[in-house]
This record gives sequence, C-alpha cells and structure tokens, in this order.
Amino acid sequence: MFLSEDNKILALNRFSGIISLFNLETGKPVEEIPGEALYLERNGEEIRIKGIQNNTRHLTGVAKVDFTST
Repeated sequence: MFLSEDNKILALNRFSGIISLFNLETGKPVEEIPGEALYLERNGEEIRIKGIQNNTRHLTGVAKVDFTST
C-alpha cells in the first residue's frame, strides 16, 4: 500500500496482481492497473507509479505508469 506525499491518492497492491488507485478526497476509485506498485508520486493531475509487471512497460491516460523488470 502506498500513499502519495499529499495524502490524496492511495495505491493498493491486490493479491490478484492489480494496482487499485483511489482518490481519498472523493473516496472513489481512480483506475486499476495490472502489476505491483513499488513507488507512487502525484504531480498535479498526473499520477506516476513505478512497479513490476511481467517485464513490460505500460502507460495510461490517467496515470503515467513505468513498469520495469526485476
């Protein structure tokens, strides 16, 4: 589980291999991304997550996601 520096975005690693992003101000889910989060950063409207997902990289419109192999 990771919390952004401004305490507004929560990234939760699920057992199923999915990262669930939640907006803590609204209490609503933001997005679900395949993989496991290792780092979370929020810069304005952009959410950056570094993590692992089957040795591939994945980018989304809501969150900028950087997945690298271990």
